[in-house]
Amino acid sequence: FAHVICNDILSFPDIHYDGHDIQEIQPGVVLVEDNVVRGTHTGQAYQPLPMWDPIPATGRPVVLDPERYFFTLREDGKIVKVDIVSLGCHTGITGLYVLVGGQL
Repeated sequence: FAHVICNDILSFPDIHYDGHDIQEIQPGVVLVEDNVVRGTHTGQAYQPLPMWDPIPATGRPVVLDPERYFFTLREDGKIVKVDIVSLGCHTGITGLYVLVGGQL
């Protein structure tokens, strides 16, 4: 998960993750509701997966559809698992890739 975030930051330097209604839904599981990712493709070429062609910076602003994030935490607070539920068509690395002009 961290390498995906790092790649996103390098390609979308102003990327912003905007989640609402953050709550612990059971011990060790935190839910972030309606997370929306937005940013502008002004950084390095975006190539989230090696088999996809890199897309040079386009300057396009992108807004992804909402997602729900479930973080499973150890007792010391370290994240050990992330589950993401897409609430639309353009989400995650695929959504970013298509919105900046990538062809799947």
